[in-house]
Amino acid sequence: MHEDHLDTIVGRIRPGDVICTSGAGSFPARFFAALGARTDLHDVTIGHPMRQHEIPYAVDYAGGRAADLHHISDFTWDAPIRDAIRAGRASYRPENPHRQPASWQRAYPTDVFVTSVSPPDRHGYVSLGAFGGLARSFLDATAPPTVIFEINRHQPRVLGQVSVPLSAATASYEAHYELPQIVLGTETSDADRAIAEHVADLIPDGATIQIGVGAIPDTVARLLVAAGKRHLGIHSENISDSLVELVEAGVVDNSRKQEFRGVTVCTLAVATDRTYRFLDDNPGVHMLPMTYVNDPFVIAANPAPVSVNAAVTVDLMGQCASESIGPAHYSGTGGQWEFVHGAGRADDGRAIVTLASTARNGTLSTIVAQLPQGTPVTIPRNEGPTVVTEYGVADLRGKSVRDRARSLLAITHPDFTDKLRHEAVEAGLL
Repeated sequence: MHEDHLDTIVGRIRPGDVICTSGAGSFPARFFAALGARTDLHDVTIGHPMRQHEIPYAVDYAGGRAADLHHISDFTWDAPIRDAIRAGRASYRPENPHRQPASWQRAYPTDVFVTSVSPPDRHGYVSLGAFGGLARSFLDATAPPTVIFEINRHQPRVLGQVSVPLSAATASYEAHYELPQIVLGTETSDADRAIAEHVADLIPDGATIQIGVGAIPDTVARLLVAAGKRHLGIHSENISDSLVELVEAGVVDNSRKQEFRGVTVCTLAVATDRTYRFLDDNPGVHMLPMTYVNDPFVIAANPAPVSVNAAVTVDLMGQCASESIGPAHYSGTGGQWEFVHGAGRADDGRAIVTLASTARNGTLSTIVAQLPQGTPVTIPRNEGPTVVTEYGVADLRGKSVRDRARSLLAITHPDFTDKLRHEAVEAGLL
């Protein structure tokens, strides 16, 4: 391995190459900015979990460079790629994260893997940083012939199983810039606060939690602190600012875990500098391969696993849609199903799905008799999650279709309850 000039490294990319990369805080932005400047490439496939940097290649691509750089996204938050998917210029790859690396390699054998890493330590090891568990899983599964490290001193040196020798890279270069500050759902509504209160009440002392990102999780974290919850553990795909708050407040000590007792377990970080600083050289956090952290059997083995995730809409049978309403793509599933299934497998676990009761300024009910045509089901009805709106809690575990419908009607917005009950009767649910 030797350090090269970035332009030299990017110049080695060939037409037809398949490039796999990391996302968010580990996305190698300088590499892809340089790649986007090349006009001689065609039929290059780029696989990534998500992208947060606004860089030229994405803007150019959204303008129509489909023949040059074809993106396949495993998860979609950012508008340029989402718009490209909707327009047919890019593709979304539905897959559960613990299977993503192996299934990617089967479908798209990787020529190049590139990711951002920390500078090497005195032993010559770099940390794979903010998305280290994902990067480690893809490196292990794809065994690409070309591995490129973008060395960034702002990348946290995360501990666990995400350190690799710098010599594992075919080429490397330095590019020092601040990591993206990812803040989601900072505005909290009255409905969000009410939902968070219900969720906090459902989390017992000693539970092992996975909480998504956004306004509701942030509020849940504050309420867990205020309620004086004790001995919580974290086993989560993502670690975010709200989970860091729980650790720093002493609510999380991971003392009830059998595996990784006393240690927070995660596989990536979608967060801000607060979390990046917390992760840096912290022996209380182990970032582990995504293939392990997101495995539902591993999740279920934790004491009292509780998952908290959001849906866009839920039907009266308990089917949850988190990716879109109808066929228009909005977001990916991430690890939602894995943590719902894992928490549901445990006798003392609970899978919580949250959503406000209405959308579009109160003009639509998010609980519906039947999902609109073309809507992908993220959480199938057999999982029987606990659904929470601002109007209460509907525990669907073990219930018949009729009793599920009754439970969900009880937490719909009052303006829509009568209409939904009529539609449920017509559909044979009641």
